[in-house]
Amino acid sequence: MTSVQCLLSEAARLWPEAPALIDAGASHSLSFRALDERVQALCDRLAWPGLNQAIDPHAAQNRLVLLECHTRVSDLVVILALIRAGWICVPTSFRHTDRQLQTLVRTLRPALLVSERPLAVGCRLCHPVALEQGPALGRAANQHTFDADQPVTGFFTSGSNGTPKLALHSYSAHRASAAASRQRLPLRPGDRNLMSLPLFHIGGLAPVFRNLLAGSTMVFGGRADDASFLHQQQISHLSFVSAQLRALIAQKPQGLRIPYALVGGGPIDPALLESAQRAGIEGWQSYGLTEMSSQVATGSPAGYWQVLPGNELRLDADGAILVRGATSFLGYWRNGRLDRSCFLPSGWFATKDLGTWHDAVLSIHGRLDNLFISGGENIQPEEIELELLRHPAVERVLVCSVADVKFGRRPIALVELHSGSRVSSSELNRWLAANLPRFKLPQQWWQLPNRPEFTGTGLKINRTAVQTWVDQQAHRLTPLA
Repeated sequence: MTSVQCLLSEAARLWPEAPALIDAGASHSLSFRALDERVQALCDRLAWPGLNQAIDPHAAQNRLVLLECHTRVSDLVVILALIRAGWICVPTSFRHTDRQLQTLVRTLRPALLVSERPLAVGCRLCHPVALEQGPALGRAANQHTFDADQPVTGFFTSGSNGTPKLALHSYSAHRASAAASRQRLPLRPGDRNLMSLPLFHIGGLAPVFRNLLAGSTMVFGGRADDASFLHQQQISHLSFVSAQLRALIAQKPQGLRIPYALVGGGPIDPALLESAQRAGIEGWQSYGLTEMSSQVATGSPAGYWQVLPGNELRLDADGAILVRGATSFLGYWRNGRLDRSCFLPSGWFATKDLGTWHDAVLSIHGRLDNLFISGGENIQPEEIELELLRHPAVERVLVCSVADVKFGRRPIALVELHSGSRVSSSELNRWLAANLPRFKLPQQWWQLPNRPEFTGTGLKINRTAVQTWVDQQAHRLTPLA
């Protein structure tokens, strides 16, 4: 069976004294050797008797560890140690309520929950500090090579109904993703990569593997939209969603130079990338998904796209994107086992993203499951949102639909304006009418409510949560002035 090497072990051998990470908040750093030793020390506390036996990826029930995760150095150490000790690490958001966390435990039935909360849960509970300071159980429980089909991580991803699905990944897929990304966005010793996305998302953990492979430095403790921090720490690589990039540009940074800023999370306005370039930020568009270990294709600042080496992308007859390749996940964890029924023949995975590929340009139009029909016409909410985000007064926007006797469904817009900005719904409709047909213009305009469940555990607005709330609580919306 094919096996792959542990990237941290390799990095500690190749660049033992080079800085693996900088914790800007705590003003200290760790070399690759020191990080490897700290991970190994924790790994020795995670020994389990069956580690040296043959591991069946279809019988991983007792190897799931649910980790309540921030984006801190200590969280990264736990993740790397769990992987090396043979567990399947499932990072989840610290923003979950107690009830949500307890529901996850009941659903997954993990062997261990690592959390700072004193919860009554149906599995062993361990505080992360106690985990790292507990007694060593021996040095047998560690892996420096991993079987190609051995699951090592699990990440939650939501389907069209908003129900979280747990996608399991092999170490081989993580390593392949890191190697392929590096071919498109060069990364080398001396570069500094801000850990700007949450470690409980695939887009937050993927840079860890990239930096371990390249010998570059991970920087913790700063924000992607903090211009002074980026300049002070000499950040060369980071990842954004559009809202973060807009916030950074709004600061009018002086002397900033970021050659590799990966921008993803949805359709990107080309004008935003042009503004970023004028501010010294080279924006590289990213199309990716949890099921493909992060990136699938990357668009250069000049607008030319390439599928990452080792992956394939094609469109079906309806314009939906299909993907497969070396970075593919193993399948979903369902009912205590690995379920691979999500794959089409020949290993293709249907993303449910709609797109076009023409003259080396990949355009993502939105999710197939977001599309709705109004009076017989197809409406893709993301198309309307992208046009609205080009308006200088609009900070964030989400287009939903409401029931209509005559048309079935009609679009409405929930808008958040930039601080100090004022704009009327009639002006925004005129803005849209310049580029969109009349049937796509929102029939109602409301302020986007500031509710925690709308952002959920990530940086993007949770469309399913907003649509459900609108369906049930539309009378509580505040009109856009």
